[in-house]
Amino acid sequence: MALSLLYLPLMAQTTQAQDTLLVGYTTAPPFIVQNDALLEGINIWLWQRVANDLGLKYKLVPMGFQICLISSKKEASILALTL
Repeated sequence: MALSLLYLPLMAQTTQAQDTLLVGYTTAPPFIVQNDALLEGINIWLWQRVANDLGLKYKLVPMGFQICLISSKKEASILALTL
């Protein structure tokens, strides 16, 4: 039982961390523009609207373009792709 009680704080931290999505991004003006700590652009605006509508907590994480595509350290990506 003591082992279970020691494990509870670890479980709480893990659950709390899972509640926040890690969202990778790469700056690509005019879609994603970074001015110091402020991110702007249509992709940021669109992501904020979607996240707010779905009630998602998230943290934006800067990543290189290729890393953003293949990294398993994030749950979503915001990129400027053209086809």
